[in-house]
Amino acid sequence: MSATQQPTNPAAVPTSPATPAGVVVSTRFDAELVAALDELGAAYKLDHSGTLRKLVRAVAKSPKVRAAIEDADFTWSRVLPHATKYKLRADWHGLIGIVEHTFKKGDVLDRNLHPSELIAAIHERGAILQPLP
Repeated sequence: MSATQQPTNPAAVPTSPATPAGVVVSTRFDAELVAALDELGAAYKLDHSGTLRKLVRAVAKSPKVRAAIEDADFTWSRVLPHATKYKLRADWHGLIGIVEHTFKKGDVLDRNLHPSELIAAIHERGAILQPLP
């Protein structure tokens, strides 16, 4: 390869022993996220990069950590997003008409199996439903 040619596959570029292995990842944070990252970094005594690496390792390693993050980051919407299936993010129990319904966290409601009116009614009564692809 001549000095003016660029490699077509960056992964195929050889690295010298002095070049650290890895990929640079970059993102933009607003002031609120930077403050949160600083707070976490201070608690772990790590810089931004070390803090992000620690978080990614924990999420990749543990389904429980991943689920906790999904729960903490989920935002309930007053308007039920359109989907064919919804997963309950928390237990829900209530009366719809004269029928008592109980659903457990993780249950999936499918519009092909459950009436759309039921799904809309439990959402209106506070069920935390996550639309599934």
